[in-house]
Parts: sequence; C-alpha cells; structure tokens
Amino acid sequence: MALRAYSNIVNYAMELEETRAHSQEEIALIAEVRAPLEEELLSLVNDAERDFYEYQELEAARRSCMDALHIMTTHGLFEGPYFKRCEQILDAIHEEEKKAVQNLIATALQAASENKQFAEARKLLSDYLNRYPETDFRNELAEGLEQITGLEKIYQNQNCLEKISDIQDKYQKKCLKKIEETDYEEALQCLDEVIAKEDPQCFTDVPEIAAIKKTATEKKEEIQAYYIRQQLEKAAGLFTRARKVKTANQKKDYFLRSYYILNKLQTTYPENPLSSKIAKYIESVEKEIRTDFPELLEKKELDEKKIAPVD
Repeated sequence: MALRAYSNIVNYAMELEETRAHSQEEIALIAEVRAPLEEELLSLVNDAERDFYEYQELEAARRSCMDALHIMTTHGLFEGPYFKRCEQILDAIHEEEKKAVQNLIATALQAASENKQFAEARKLLSDYLNRYPETDFRNELAEGLEQITGLEKIYQNQNCLEKISDIQDKYQKKCLKKIEETDYEEALQCLDEVIAKEDPQCFTDVPEIAAIKKTATEKKEEIQAYYIRQQLEKAAGLFTRARKVKTANQKKDYFLRSYYILNKLQTTYPENPLSSKIAKYIESVEKEIRTDFPELLEKKELDEKKIAPVD
C-alpha cells in the first residue's frame, strides 16, 4: 500500500510538472519526489560509467544504463543529464562490442583458413552467441559461421583433389587394365577398393572413376546377359532331348542336367532380367521330374552335389 501511495504521489508530481505548476506547495512536492529518483539515477549512471571506463565491464555497464533508462522512461525524466550520459555509454558499449565481435570473427576465420581448425573456429562464434543471445551482432556472427562452413568445404574439396591426384594414375591404370583384359568383375572390384580405401566423399563423384565404373558395369551386364541366354538355350536343349529319349536313365540324366543349369542361373543371378523366364523353365523341368521320376524329389536327389556337372 505504501508503494502504491508513493507511486500515486510520483505520478501526480509528474503531472504537475508537465502542466508547469508554479505554486510553492507543488514545486516542493515535485522536488521531494524527484530527489530520490535523481539520486538513484545518479548512482546507476555513475556505476555504468565506472564499470565501462575503469573496469571494461560492458555487461554490467549496460545493465546499469538499462535500469536507469527504465526509471527515466517510467517517470518521464528525459530532460536531465542522465539520459544523455546513458546514451553516450550505450553508444560506446556498442562500438566496443562491435570491435570485440570483429576481432572474434577475424580470429575464428584465421583459425579456419590458416590452421584448418574448423570445429574450434565454429565453437568460438557459437559460444559468443550462446553467452550473449541479445547481442546486436547476431547477423555478423551468423555470417562468420557461414564463412567457416564455406572454408571447410573448400578445404575438403582441395584435400579430395590432392588425394585423387596422388592415387588416380595407379588405380585407374589397374582398373582400366582389367577392362582391357575383359575382366569386368575385377574392374568393378578394383573401383570399389578405390572408394573403400580412400575417402568415399572424395571419390563418389569423380568423373574419371564414374566413367570407368559405367563402362565396366555395362560390359559386365552385357556379358552376363549373353552367358545367361547361352545357358538357357543349353538347358532348353537338354529338356527337349529328355522328353524325346526312350531310355529312362538318359531321360533322367538330361532332366537333372537341365535342372542343374537353371538352378545355378537362378542362384547366381537372382536379379537378372531373365529371372522370370528361368523360374518358369525350372517349374517345367520339376513338373516332368514329378511325372517320370517322383522318387528324385522324395530322395532330394535334385541337390546340386548329386547332379553330374554340365560340360
């Protein structure tokens, strides 16, 4: 209640001052109310100047100035010297912080560009932002962080180029030699080793390596397709012969050899474009075996080990 009453008196005194009251009683009331406010303002402004100019305690000086400005704003005390002194201190703090942030960013960029200490440089700026979330220089610090990220990418790219230059000839000659020898499986394995042994990020998008890999892959797929078609024809020929021969042993041998070829293709190349055709052929052979030699299925004699190798 006492505080509210005092506040009412202060407000009344300010209203009197705004209307330029001239009675002795009103002047006395104004002076009585202003005296403790001005005393508090003087203390806060003096603290701010001491903290800033003597101790370089920017945050403490800023807090004192903000407290003083709050009092002046609340009570309309903008005509005295305190407001101007606070403005000067806050402007000086702003300039000092600006210099500090510029030096911090310069230090961070130097650590990133010269010493390649990207994590440390990023931490310098991030720690400042976390410590002073209300800083006026958030944009500058954010730009500094972006510059560090850019420097890191440039370094990574340069590092990759150096790595590629160091091993490119040796590995490419080795892989290309495999292609020339039509050993495409080995060529692909060689390229995978390049990427596995070195930095995958460096080698994934290297045009020369991508070109070799594409050639090897295409040739490998072409040879696989040719081989699969050739084996399918052989399996189909054995199947036809099995249905024509009269001797039971020959019939069984042809069916088993046909089945062996098809089963091997299905197991070795499960993702090949002709996989559905292979599956249908296997069904046809199994159907004939169930009809003529059901005991083979019961005794599991379709096991690969029990089937004679195909010439």
